[in-house]
Amino acid sequence: MKAIFEPVYNTAGVEQLNKELAKDGGRTVMVSGCIDTQKLHFSSAIASNYNFQLVITSDEGKARDMAEDARFFNGGNVMYYPAKDVIFYNADVQGRQIAGERIRCIAAIIDRLNKSDMEMLELAIRCHNMYRIPQGLNRREQAFCNVLRDADKVDIFKVNIDTPLEEIYNTTTEELMKSDITDEVLEALDEEHCILKAIRRTPADTVIGHVSLAYELVYDESVRITVEQGYLAKLMHFHSDNEETNRKMVMVREKMDSYVKKRIGEKDA
Repeated sequence: MKAIFEPVYNTAGVEQLNKELAKDGGRTVMVSGCIDTQKLHFSSAIASNYNFQLVITSDEGKARDMAEDARFFNGGNVMYYPAKDVIFYNADVQGRQIAGERIRCIAAIIDRLNKSDMEMLELAIRCHNMYRIPQGLNRREQAFCNVLRDADKVDIFKVNIDTPLEEIYNTTTEELMKSDITDEVLEALDEEHCILKAIRRTPADTVIGHVSLAYELVYDESVRITVEQGYLAKLMHFHSDNEETNRKMVMVREKMDSYVKKRIGEKDA
């Protein structure tokens, strides 16, 4: 493999790229100007200095093709992680082939983690639902924690739509549909931060509490994904039997829509 990667290693661009990637425990660097046939050669050469290489593609067909081509540069250390496509994943409930492929990929990753990686993974998991991450984390630790925290919040929006709210909030339909949004919760929403459980008094307050998680999304891309998926918008269109709650929900939508536009712009919002 050294002969294959040598022409890439010796370019000034790659030397500069490696320097940038090594700064502050790891940075995100954008590379442009690569045609498709160069991408795997280039990325495999760079990734040979790391434990893992993750390639994300636009569709499943391209992912399978790139995984096959990547084996030329990486031998047997290439695994395809199937997307959780709703149609095919549901059809796989009995056979579990897709789930099995996903589990094998995760197991292979865990097997290759060193002690430092395991500690980083544990830190990110422990911090995923904290109100704030601990002080003093380095840049890499913050990035790991923030990515997982954003993913958790995006998933919570989905769960609120896919699962009956009565089950999530441990309440009855009657209590949920008649409950009001308290003034304290609305005031907290104006402060643009996650609403703490300590001030939530009603099931409708809990709806707003989950809506407020959008304020804690660290990355603008997480906000865009949230908008594209539409689960937050559906949650904000919760319709109550209490007209006062419906009136306040209009205010909540206006506040959150304004915030989202401020984060990612009118076009993407």
